[in-house]
Amino acid sequence: MDRALAFILMGLVGYGIGSIPVGYLVVRFARGIDIRDYGSHNIGFTNVLRVVGLGPGLITLAGDVLKGLLPTWWAAVVWGGRGQPWPVVAAALGAMLGHAYSAYFYARERRFTRGKSVATGIGALVGMALGHQIPWAGVILPAVMWAGVVFGPWLTSGRFGFVSLASILAAITVPVVLLLAGAAPPYLLFSVAAASFVAWKHKENFFRLLDGVEPRFGERVPVPAVDRDIVVCGFMIHPLTFDDFWQPRRFGWMRTLARYPLVRPAIDGLRLRIRPMKLDVVEGIRLADGRRVHVYLFGAPLLPEEIRRMPALAVKR
Repeated sequence: MDRALAFILMGLVGYGIGSIPVGYLVVRFARGIDIRDYGSHNIGFTNVLRVVGLGPGLITLAGDVLKGLLPTWWAAVVWGGRGQPWPVVAAALGAMLGHAYSAYFYARERRFTRGKSVATGIGALVGMALGHQIPWAGVILPAVMWAGVVFGPWLTSGRFGFVSLASILAAITVPVVLLLAGAAPPYLLFSVAAASFVAWKHKENFFRLLDGVEPRFGERVPVPAVDRDIVVCGFMIHPLTFDDFWQPRRFGWMRTLARYPLVRPAIDGLRLRIRPMKLDVVEGIRLADGRRVHVYLFGAPLLPEEIRRMPALAVKR
């Protein structure tokens, strides 16, 4: 088969398999709710774990790993052994893109869902290693990094670490390990592209880490459809003047740039593309009937007149 055709074919196969929304289907079957309406709105392991529990979370994790493993391993067996690494890379990238931008949801709703492709990327690396395309160190060392960041803090503080931080650091570890191990250039390029993609998909988590409001591993999110004794509501926090933008740490680094007139339009354009993000949660409130109230505080870099003029931006998710 022509190499270009093999590249396209395996990319499509990977994308098709990666588009299967395992977490969405598992939660629909287990709880009858749409996981995209809760927590971080993602369909992956971490959000399923927080919202629904360990069992559905583990099933989601296994399914997402297999989405990356199966097409990549197949491509590695068929083409990798013939000295054709690019179809293997295409299958891996296709699976990751399929998870993050599922054709399943686009066909039904004309919109993509939100996914970070970490588990699917892990599966792709395992498929490459099983197919003898990369050394196992490219899988094991990032996994050790992930586990150390998530479970290491528990040994000293009794609290788990942050999955988002662990995922970013583990993703960055992959190209470093493959470079030191002398992996073939196509796989090294894949690891750089995948690490960049994972880091970009975690940008909101990174901002929450800066502000100290990122949930830790294992922290559960109340689900109104399941937790009948909890009432969930939201409260929007937004700046009143342009100078108020820099109060959160996630935006404070832009204060110096905003002083330059040529940069101001770019910052304004960036602001209008940022979705409202969770800043904190207020607890300890009880209603007369005994139900607990969780008030989620959301922040958006929008001025009052901008919210009145473009109200859809204030509720964009």
